[in-house]
This record gives sequence, structure tokens and C-alpha cells, in this order.
Amino acid sequence: MHEYLCQVLCTEAMDHSCSKTIQNELTDLMARKVLDNVIMWLGKAKYYTIIRDSTPDISHSEKMPSTVRFVDDENGCIQVKDHFICFWSVDDFTGKGLTELFMNVLNENKMKL
Repeated sequence: MHEYLCQVLCTEAMDHSCSKTIQNELTDLMARKVLDNVIMWLGKAKYYTIIRDSTPDISHSEKMPSTVRFVDDENGCIQVKDHFICFWSVDDFTGKGLTELFMNVLNENKMKL
């Protein structure tokens, strides 16, 4: 990828448009990198919370956005930071169903309670 971008910047590659598949793949890779960084910061935090809410979308299916809030005290400067994680589709609104969804997401992202 680095080599390709260098060629585009040096105008060695005349055709440098990306297909929608490549664009989606690049977006997914960047999103994963951002999420990995948020999880890393969360792992270093002494205090954190996971904020979840539920709302129906236009197709009347329930989506649950999740955000993490944590205290970042790097370099002696204390800051409270919020980061959006993702949306999850919710099928089971029982306590058991929401707990299972939550635990699956934690396990998938190697997040610890």
C-alpha cells in the first residue's frame, strides 16, 4: 500500500481510482485501527465506563450505539475522554440477551471488565 501511494504521489501511476470494494476495505482497516487504539487506551485507564443506549432506525430494527468513557491521566494531565465504539443490532432485549451481546462484544475486542 505504501509503495502504491508513493507512486500516486509521484504521478508514476496515472490511474489511481479505487473501486468501492477497495474503499470499503480501506475504511474497515482504518476503523479497526482506531478501535484498537481506543481499546489500548481503555486498557491503560484506571476508571472507565461503557455507555449503551438503544434506538430504532428507519427500518424499525433496534440499534445499540456504544461509547466508552474513561479517565486519561497521561503525563499528569487528567482528562475525561469519550469514544464511540460501534453500533450493534439488538434482537433480544431481555437482561440475559443484552448481557450476552455485551459479553460477546467484550470478548471479540479482547476488552476486560
